[in-house]
Amino acid sequence: MANSRRSKPGLPLYPYQLRWVEDDSRYKIACKARQIGFSFAATFRVVHRRRRIPGLTIWLSASERQALEAMEYVRQHLRALGVIARFQDTFIEGTLVRQQQVRLGNGSRIIALPANPDTVRGFAGDIVLDEFAFHRDDEAIWRAAFATATRGYQIEIISTPNGARGKYYELARAAGLVGYTPPAAREDCGETQQGFPHAPSTVAAEAASLTAGLKPRPTKTATGRPTTKPAASSPLPERAAMHGIWSSHWVSLAHSRAEGFVVDVEALRAAISDEDAWQQEYCCRFLTEAAHFIPPEMVVAAEHPNATLRVALGKPAATTSLPLPAISGTSASLSASQRSAISAERETALAGHCFLGVDIGRRRDLTVLWLIEVESRAAPADARRYVTRSVQTLERQPFAQQRRAIEALLALPQIARCAIDASGLGLMLAEELQARWGARVEPVTFTAAVKEDLAVRVKRMLEERRLLLPYDPVIRASLGAVKRCVTPAGNVRFDADRTDAGHADHFWALALALSTADDSGSATEFISTHSARAFAQSNAY
Repeated sequence: MANSRRSKPGLPLYPYQLRWVEDDSRYKIACKARQIGFSFAATFRVVHRRRRIPGLTIWLSASERQALEAMEYVRQHLRALGVIARFQDTFIEGTLVRQQQVRLGNGSRIIALPANPDTVRGFAGDIVLDEFAFHRDDEAIWRAAFATATRGYQIEIISTPNGARGKYYELARAAGLVGYTPPAAREDCGETQQGFPHAPSTVAAEAASLTAGLKPRPTKTATGRPTTKPAASSPLPERAAMHGIWSSHWVSLAHSRAEGFVVDVEALRAAISDEDAWQQEYCCRFLTEAAHFIPPEMVVAAEHPNATLRVALGKPAATTSLPLPAISGTSASLSASQRSAISAERETALAGHCFLGVDIGRRRDLTVLWLIEVESRAAPADARRYVTRSVQTLERQPFAQQRRAIEALLALPQIARCAIDASGLGLMLAEELQARWGARVEPVTFTAAVKEDLAVRVKRMLEERRLLLPYDPVIRASLGAVKRCVTPAGNVRFDADRTDAGHADHFWALALALSTADDSGSATEFISTHSARAFAQSNAY
């Protein structure tokens, strides 16, 4: 991410960074967007405090990699300030946990560790919990950290939201950061496009020397005389105020940009292509842990009379439906039952380029074959619309019957490609179909990353109004059943409750069809292993 501050000598910290550095409250908590330089400022604050006050600071990160990165920032700050220090990279006794430590000349120590309640115990000093929302066993870590800081030491908590659950969420809510709605940017907040109008304090001047490698320089009074007295820091434009015992800081990506951080917010939002991720990771919103991924109104808006549930096998292409009108409230005057009846009775012949998605089930789940047709191949890949031509549901059918149904569609010349679920029981069927039909069949193994890619694509198509769905209550329920969950490890998981109506099988069949049709999407690799084959033969479904 672009950042002009780091390349300009003598330029001070951004106001939101400076507020954190100069805040000497015992209990501090920050809710911040990703990649806005907060760790840079927080590690500088640790260095600045340990230079002034001999003591110990424990920096706990969500992972070993993040702990190493934090210590690298500490190393950069000390080197830029010309401070001689001794670095050690060791393992905590009796464990395989790496411990990064730096010892200053005044006896101060800074230790960076991956979060683990056992590694914190035995220390006494200031605590920094970095990305606390993503710590495993966060309750135990909080208890151990609080005990470490019992005797008057400071506790600093910094994180991006990670769902509406966990200890960080609980503390952020107590600090007034959950549901916080920032006021509109104001000119009296010290926000300018050219720089920061307020005179830097001693801390800010020292921070400014980091990029230039200079010694801190004193500021000047209105008379021009040098002074080391700290000048007033910038007003608090958005959120840096006391809430109970907490000194609360709230910085979204938009507000960091308003205070000088260089970033193209609009381009970044378009690139992430996931509104939930955008709201949580860049707008500091705590999303419900298991929010429904596709809102019902989004599915209803995509329902259209030209989308059908059955394809007319063997009919000439001339019998295909009329050219698609713009997606709108067509047939809005019809009742839900009338619209469903129209979709069920109508069938269409295939005239264009078609793609098939197959989600495999056997005992507990349904097998669903979802066929889509490209409205116009002449349109750019990122502007094409797709209309549903057929949705077949097979319940507890033998694999031989499932294979016949799939091959009946693959025999149609209009079918360009087929993406089939190769997870679990689908693995053997996928391999057999690929062996016969070659590259037209693309086996897809469902991993967390693959499911996220598939789910996000479905939602993007619906948001961009590029997908036509048939009127069908079962389909509507299946698409609305998928939930986006955040695990305690910070991973995103897409899943649905298993009911008599299936396990969101229609959703995943549609997602597979769109994945093989969407040229702008990323390819999904097929992974065939002995363990996968063993699982396929275990009848787990």
